[in-house]
Amino acid sequence: MEKKRILIVEDDPDTCLLLSQLFQKVGYDLTITDNGQDAIVNIKTVVPDLVIFDVNLPGMDGWETFARIRQDYAVPAICLSAASLGQFTFQAQKLGEVEYIHKPFYNDELLARVDALVNRTAVAPAYQEMAWDKSKPSAQGVRDQVSEVRKSLPDL
Repeated sequence: MEKKRILIVEDDPDTCLLLSQLFQKVGYDLTITDNGQDAIVNIKTVVPDLVIFDVNLPGMDGWETFARIRQDYAVPAICLSAASLGQFTFQAQKLGEVEYIHKPFYNDELLARVDALVNRTAVAPAYQEMAWDKSKPSAQGVRDQVSEVRKSLPDL
């Protein structure tokens, strides 16, 4: 079985170390970057099953970074940030399929939510095929197709 891949966009070295230890211990393949520009470059070769990002990043913030990623890739995400929940709700509605975990966080909660997101996409192989289909004019078209696939899947 292929390891699930996570792209982490986080500029705090302590948080990066914690996330690295946590996810490698349970078998995830990680790519960690400390800014949005590098994340956009890395996603083209990493093709992650999940993106975890912080809002407050140097240069391009986490919301703009993920919005740019979402233009081409229908990948689920977790916003891991100390930013307020109200700010998150507004941004998440615009981007779709983004969950929020407030810092500081519980390791078990983060692992459970990561597992749920990557396994949800694993249930529908067509999701991955559509998510990376560059011939689609926008991520919205992919999200619409993914929504149709999910409706046909049994509830877990």
